[in-house]
Amino acid sequence: TGKEKLEIYLNDQKQKGNLSFDEMKIIDFHERVSEILNDYDRESIELVDRNYFQYNILGRFYTVMENRRLRLENKKRKNKET
Repeated sequence: TGKEKLEIYLNDQKQKGNLSFDEMKIIDFHERVSEILNDYDRESIELVDRNYFQYNILGRFYTVMENRRLRLENKKRKNKET
């Protein structure tokens, strides 16, 4: 397989002195992608059209408010830890 051929090639290069490593871990990319895709829902997300006011004015306002809320929440957690 491709994984075995890659391992043989890399070990050959190590013996020739072109590479140096203590440990080799070859990840099967296709298997990992399948695992990641199985972890997530396949349900699509419906996006809502926003006009200029909603996107630029309200969006900015909500972002500022959310950042403020998160800052305060993080501050409370930090104070709780000390």
